[in-house]
Amino acid sequence: GDTIHVSFILEDKDQKLPKNHPVVLEVYTPTRQFFQRQVETKSENGFYTFTIVTDPSAQTGVWQSYIKVGGTSFYQPLRIESIKPNRLKVRLETDSIFDASRGTFSGTLNAQWLHGAPASNLKAEVSLSLSKTEHPFKNYEGYAFNNPLSQFTTNSHKLFEGNLNASGVAGINSKVPMAENAPGMLRGNILSRVYETGGDMSFYAQTIYYSPYKVYAGVKAPKPPQGQFLETDKSLTFDVVSLTPNGQKVSRSNMTYKVYKLNWSWWWNSSEEDLGSYINNTAVSPVAQGTLSTSNGEGKVNFQVDYPDWGRYLILVKDAESGHTTGTMFYVDWPASRGRANRQDPSGLTMLAFTTDKPTYQVGDKTTVTIPSSSEGRVLVSIENGTKVIQREWVKTSDKEDTKYSFTITAEMNPNVYIFATLLQPHAQTANDLPIRMYGVQNIDVENKESRLTPVISMPNELQPEKEFTISVSEKAKKPMTYTLAIVDEGLLDLTGFKTPNAWSHFYAKEALGVRTWDLYDRVLGANTGMFGTLLSIGGDEALKASSDKVNRFKPIVRFMGPFTVKAGETKTHKVKLPPYVGSVRVMVVAGGNGAYGSTEKTVAVNNPLMTLSTLPRVMGPNEEVWLPVNVFAMDNSVRNVQVSIETDGLLRPENGASQTIQFDKIGDQIVYFKLKAGTKIGAEQVRIKATGGGQTTTETIDIGIRNPNPPIIMSDAQMIDANGSAQLSIAMDEVGANDWAKLELSRLPNINFNKNIDFLLSYPHGCTEQIVSQAFPLLYVGELTELDEEQKKRMTEKIDQVIKTLATRQLSDGGFMYWAGNHYASEWVTTYTGHFLTEAKNKGFDVSDNMLSRWVQFQTKQANNWSRTVSYQNYYSISMTELQQAYRLYALAVKGEPQLGAMNRMRELKDLSLQSKWRLAAGYAITGRKDVANELVFNMDDKVDEYNFNNDTYGSPARDEAMIMETYLLLDKTDKALELAQSVAKELSSDYISTQTAAYGLIAMSQLAEKMGRTNIEVDWSVNGKKMSAVSTPQPLHQIAIAPNKKMDISITNKGTGKIYA
Repeated sequence: GDTIHVSFILEDKDQKLPKNHPVVLEVYTPTRQFFQRQVETKSENGFYTFTIVTDPSAQTGVWQSYIKVGGTSFYQPLRIESIKPNRLKVRLETDSIFDASRGTFSGTLNAQWLHGAPASNLKAEVSLSLSKTEHPFKNYEGYAFNNPLSQFTTNSHKLFEGNLNASGVAGINSKVPMAENAPGMLRGNILSRVYETGGDMSFYAQTIYYSPYKVYAGVKAPKPPQGQFLETDKSLTFDVVSLTPNGQKVSRSNMTYKVYKLNWSWWWNSSEEDLGSYINNTAVSPVAQGTLSTSNGEGKVNFQVDYPDWGRYLILVKDAESGHTTGTMFYVDWPASRGRANRQDPSGLTMLAFTTDKPTYQVGDKTTVTIPSSSEGRVLVSIENGTKVIQREWVKTSDKEDTKYSFTITAEMNPNVYIFATLLQPHAQTANDLPIRMYGVQNIDVENKESRLTPVISMPNELQPEKEFTISVSEKAKKPMTYTLAIVDEGLLDLTGFKTPNAWSHFYAKEALGVRTWDLYDRVLGANTGMFGTLLSIGGDEALKASSDKVNRFKPIVRFMGPFTVKAGETKTHKVKLPPYVGSVRVMVVAGGNGAYGSTEKTVAVNNPLMTLSTLPRVMGPNEEVWLPVNVFAMDNSVRNVQVSIETDGLLRPENGASQTIQFDKIGDQIVYFKLKAGTKIGAEQVRIKATGGGQTTTETIDIGIRNPNPPIIMSDAQMIDANGSAQLSIAMDEVGANDWAKLELSRLPNINFNKNIDFLLSYPHGCTEQIVSQAFPLLYVGELTELDEEQKKRMTEKIDQVIKTLATRQLSDGGFMYWAGNHYASEWVTTYTGHFLTEAKNKGFDVSDNMLSRWVQFQTKQANNWSRTVSYQNYYSISMTELQQAYRLYALAVKGEPQLGAMNRMRELKDLSLQSKWRLAAGYAITGRKDVANELVFNMDDKVDEYNFNNDTYGSPARDEAMIMETYLLLDKTDKALELAQSVAKELSSDYISTQTAAYGLIAMSQLAEKMGRTNIEVDWSVNGKKMSAVSTPQPLHQIAIAPNKKMDISITNKGTGKIYA
C-alpha cells in the first residue's frame, strides 16, 4: 500500500551518453512477475527519481527493481511487508560485556513514547539469544580466540517478563544458564518488547558480548612473506595472549599447547563439525605439545616442521584455569630452493609475490612496488582498474637485488587500482626451477578528498504536527551539489535499522579487476616441467548492509522531495508541513555533484503540548462492541483540564457518551475509554478523536472496517408467465436489515436470478485467480441483458479494470497464470480462462497490456502444440478432464485470433473424445470460420451433460459445460437449440448453491443468448402488497426494479405482452 520513492544517480565519467538518454525502471514481484515499467529522459545533474505505487493487497516479500541504461542494468531489491512502526522508544541499559560466571544478568529497561513521555506501567519482555563471534577483541588483528573444535549452537533465554513502573522503567535481574561448549566470547542479541495498553507492540534489538570464561587465550600464526608460505626447516613463532573479557592483558602460568597435522582427505571434505570429530574421535596424536606461560598477557610457542613434511597444521592453546581453548590452522611448504616441481602442490607455482610500500594512497602520492630478486629478466607492470589499462611499463629485473618500480597516483585511479605484474625469465635458464612466466596482482586503495561532499541541514530541533517549518540545506565547504530530501518516520526506520543512503560508498566502493589477460607461456616447450593450475583468489563483499475491508491502518510519515540543486555557496530552503502525527522523524539528505558525493541526517521529535494515541482493531462485525483506549499526553504544565471527544460516520456509535473530561496535576499521560458498538450496516468507518485543553487542540483519525463475517442469504420466488397471464410472487423475512435489498426481475429469458448471482460473485470472500476472473467476466456482457444507469456502468467498469490490474500480478514469467497469489507454477484451466477473459475485455475496449496477452499466447501455443492425450483419472474425490483442457485452450487461442489449426486437426482425429471437449472444439472451429467442420463434429451429439464430481481440474459442473454448449449453438446460429438448453442452465443458476465458475459462465452464455434473440418489448402491470406500481414497457431482455424491502412482500404481475416472460 505504500508509495516507493526510488532515486537513481547516473555518473557518466566518459560523457558517452547523449542528452536526454532514456533511463528505464522495471519492477517485478517476488514471483518474478512483471509489475511496472517507467521511462525517464530528464534528470537533475544525473539524479533521476521514480515513484512506484503499490496496492494494499500486493504480494509481500522481496520485489526486484532494475534500472536499465542502454545495455547496462542496475539491480535494487525492494522489501515490501505488512508492518506497523514502533511508537515507543525502547532501550535496555546494561553492561556491554556480561560476565556469565556471575550467573545473574542485570540491566535497566527504559521505554518512552517517541514524543518523549514515559511509557508508564506497560507490559514488557526481554529475551537473549547467544551466537558465536569471530573478533571479540579490538587491536588483536590476526589472533584467533575461538575453539575450532567446539560445536556450539545458538540458544535463547527469557530475561524479563513484567511491567514497567510509572516512569517507564524496569530493573532486570535474571539468572542465565552457562553456555555449554562455548568456543569463546559469545555475541548476545537482546530483543526488548514493550506492549501498549491498546495491544500494539514496539521492540528494540541490541548486541552485547556474553563472556563464559574469566580469561581468554588467543593465538596468532606467524605471517609469511607476502604471496609466499611458511617454510619447513625454519623455527615458527606463534604469538599467544591471555586477556580478560574487557581485553586487558593478564599473566598466566598454566597454559598448554598441542599441534596436529591435518591430512588432505580431511581438508577437502571438511566442515566445522568434522574438525572436532577428526581431532577427538580418531587416533590422531599431536606432532608437538608443551606448556607455556604469559608475562603481562604475552607469550610465545616455537615450533618447526622438518623437510620433507609439509601441509596443513592445527595449533590449539588452552588456559587450564579458565578452561578456554583457542586454535588456528596454518600451512607449511618446502622452500623454493628445494623446488616444488616433483610433487603435486595445491597452490600455483606461477605466482609472483611483490609488495607496495603502503596499502592506501592519496591522489598525488608516489607508490613504490618492490619485486623480489630473480634471474635477469623483465617485468611488465600494468596499472589497471575495473574497465581499462591506465598505464603499463616494462622494467628490467636483477638476480642480485630486489627491483623497485615507482609511479604517481592520479585521480583516475580513485577508488582503487590493481598492479598486475608479469615476470618473464630467459628461456631454459637454470638459475632456478621456476616457470618462464610468473604473475601477480596487488590491489591498492586510492582516496580523493575532492570526492566527498558534506551536506548541512538547518532546522528546528523539535516540530509540531500540522505547523509549517523550514529546512535549509547547504554544503559545508560551499561546493555546488544536487540533492534529494526525505523525511521519514523514525519508528519505521528502526524496524530494519535503516541507514541513510551514502552514494559515496557506492561510487567509490572497491572495483573488481575488469581487465582480462591471456598469454601462451604455459605452452612454451622447455620452459618448465608441465602445466600448472591457474591462480585463484577468493573475494567477497566490501561491506554488509544493515540488518534488518481495505482500510489504511498505518499512515507512515514519508515526505520525499527533489532533486534540487544549490550553486556554490548557496543555501536552499524548503517549507514543510507534517500531517497529524506524534513521534520522531529522520530528515535525510543524499547529495552528489561533479563526481563528489555525501549524505547527512538529523533526527527530530514531533510533538504537541497536548497529544493523543489511540488503538482499534482492523475490522469489526455488525452489532459487535469494542473499547477504544485513547492515550492522552499532557506535555506542558499549562495543560490541566482536557476534554476528549469522539465522532464517527454513523456505522459505530458511542455507548458510554461521546465526550469525557480528565484532569492533569503534572506532565504525564492518562487513558480514557470509549465503548463503541457497530450497527447493522457494513462498510468503511472513520473514528475521529479530538482533545482540547490549555489552549491546545489535537485531532486523530482511525480507520476501521465493519464487515459481516457471514455470507449473505438470498431468498427468491420465480414463475413463468404466459402472454396475457398473471402470477403472484411472495417473500417473507424475519427482519429487514440496513444493508438488505429487494429487486424484481422481468426477463424474456428463463429465470437466471440475475441479482443473486451477480451479488454472489462480487461478494465472494476468497481470491484465487479463477474466482477473481469469475467476478468480472460476466460484467463484460451485462449490458446485453439489462439496462444500466451511469453509476452502475462506472462501478462495473472500475471492477473490470481492478481485476485486469490484479491479473497482471498473477502472471508468471513464462506467461501462464498462477491459481493462488504466491504460487510458482501455472494452473492449466485458470491460464486459459484468464486469457479468454482478457481477450474479450480488450475486444470490449478495456486497457489490457499487449505484453501480457502476447506472453499468454506464447505459453498457450507451446502447451497446445505439445499436448498429447493422457488417461483421465476419476475417483470418489476428484476427476481430471484433460481433453476439455486442450479443447478450451484451442478455443481461447482462436478467440484471440491465434488459432492453432494443426493442433485442432490432430485433436479432431482422436477417437472417443469426451462430449464436452467435442462441443468446445467445435466452438473453436466456428470462431475460425469453419462452421462446416464444427457442425460435422457435433452432428447428432447429445447436449445434456451427466453429473460428475465437483472436485475437478476445470472447476466446472454439468451446468457450466451446458452453458459452453449454449455458446457453441449460438456460434453455429442455432438460437432455438440454445434457448432449449437455457432452461437447464437457468434452473442451475437459480439453485441455492453453485460454484463461481458455473455462475460466471452461465451468465456469460445467457447474455450472449439475449444478444442473439433480438429485442421485443416486455409489457407488465404489477403491484406490491396491493399497491399499484408504474407499468413496465422495455425492450431489454432483462429488466430490474428496485423495491423497498419489507418483512412480507406479495407481488402481483400481469403480462400484457405477446410472448411469455419470466419473473
